Amino acid sequence: VGAGGRVVVSLRTLASGPTREIPDSVEHNQIAPFWSMDSRYLVYPTTGAVQVFDVATSTVRDLCACRFHGGSWNRSGVILLGAFRPGEPIQRLSLDDRTLRPVTSVDPTTGARDQWPVFLPDVQRFLFTPTTANEPAATYLASLDGGEPTRVADGSRRMFFELPGEGQWLLGIEA
Repeated sequence: VGAGGRVVVSLRTLASGPTREIPDSVEHNQIAPFWSMDSRYLVYPTTGAVQVFDVATSTVRDLCACRFHGGSWNRSGVILLGAFRPGEPIQRLSLDDRTLRPVTSVDPTTGARDQWPVFLPDVQRFLFTPTTANEPAATYLASLDGGEPTRVADGSRRMFFELPGEGQWLLGIEA
């Protein structure tokens, strides 16, 4: 909680006590921010835009004029943003090329939207949850290379871990 009782996103290193409030993070804190793979940047929503906070310099830059539900950033610099509105797919962009490009396809007449993308360690494949009013939640596997997504589990993916040294993953599902 920040000044005046506002709920804000703040950062604090484990090595030091002071916290830093992330600029403009007050209005949309119900949408979870996400980190770059190297933890140098934090992506978060503001009014009508998505911004990137540089942890080392405390500088902020605009990523795109859009909204999102869930996001992921791979080691190759690709950023995925989950759909905010019905009829929207997951979109990709990067810090160097901020042009939004769809990576999934959605039938806009169904009210579906693809949300909550998370990259797998191979940096090409990702999990996501399509949502519709008429279908139960499920988790799908897709690739930046294209192709038809594969249903991998009933329920929505809520956590993902790579098991050390195993080359295997642990996937937590919320029904």
